[in-house]
Amino acid sequence: ESDTSSEPAEAAGSSDESNAAADENEAEASSETEPETAAQPKYRPLDEVRDEIITDLARAKMSEAIKAAESAMSAYREKWLQNQEDIEKAKEKDLPKEEWPAEIEPLDLDVLARDLGLIVRKLPPMARWELAEIEGLSASNTEDGRSFLDAAFGSQRRLFLPIRTTDQDYNMYVSWVVDRVEDHVPKFEDEGVRDRVLAAWKRKEARHLAERTAQEFADKANEAGKTLREVVPDDRKDDVAESEPFSWYTYGDMEFAWLQGASPWFDQIVARIKDPASGLITTKELVESPGDKFMEAVFSLEVGKAGVAWNQPETVVYAVRLLELAPPAEELADTFLSQNVQTYYGASRNEFTGAFRKWYDLLREEAGLEWE
Repeated sequence: ESDTSSEPAEAAGSSDESNAAADENEAEASSETEPETAAQPKYRPLDEVRDEIITDLARAKMSEAIKAAESAMSAYREKWLQNQEDIEKAKEKDLPKEEWPAEIEPLDLDVLARDLGLIVRKLPPMARWELAEIEGLSASNTEDGRSFLDAAFGSQRRLFLPIRTTDQDYNMYVSWVVDRVEDHVPKFEDEGVRDRVLAAWKRKEARHLAERTAQEFADKANEAGKTLREVVPDDRKDDVAESEPFSWYTYGDMEFAWLQGASPWFDQIVARIKDPASGLITTKELVESPGDKFMEAVFSLEVGKAGVAWNQPETVVYAVRLLELAPPAEELADTFLSQNVQTYYGASRNEFTGAFRKWYDLLREEAGLEWE
């Protein structure tokens, strides 16, 4: 190390002539010692990029369809707003109801979806926590980084305003709120309430059984020092897969994230599997809707140890075993301390929001404040 560090200092103080000689010697040494490198191919084989091409074409087509649906929904909203304004003017003039403008016909989403090759789903009135259990849609975000839930339950409370979002799997959605129901406690005899209560109770009871089974697999692996595949029953071995490396949060394309000011999102947990029929390598999603609970459980494990982890809506519990943590925790800590706070501020946004909400609730409770 000392020799190489002294050479630049000597060269910096040498004459032009000696520099030229040194350059010539370096060139000669380079020509004598550097092996000829084979020309790199200009194109990749079709089999390597076939899946990428198909995916890109499908996403482009899907994006066009979603934007067309958004345009049609926006046009309907303009007509609806004008209709509502005309009705309000009639009310202000104290006109009898039979002289009010007729309500415009609702947009036929079934026909619109059929024409554009989309799937339409109509949801009943739902609270925010209920909507959070809708996979895909609830985890999607708008172009400016807002979550679908924030956009749908935002303070503006606007009806028939199209909300275009994309989830982590690049599935695209366009949604709108058609009605708002004030907070109230439903009665058990109300339509559909009994079925929803019963379904919620069954899910709660099933969670105990599912977690116990997953914990048994993890305990067996830890006690025997074996992999999960080695301890699960034969009829469950195909359910075990080794994931690709993943992080707790990711920004995806960092340059795009910085330009958009986007918040990080949970990384995808996938495995690369060879299709026996075609021989192509495909990507398989291993965890549905991972969240902080899942990531915390996994990143709390010691290397080689197994445990259990729930997905975000607590609909699936997994037995997981940590194979490797890279880079090591000590190196991650050093990186954390040396980086600009803006690099990782977005990753703590959820925790910050949760802490602020708890602080606000505590102040309200101590003050005895009740909204009426």
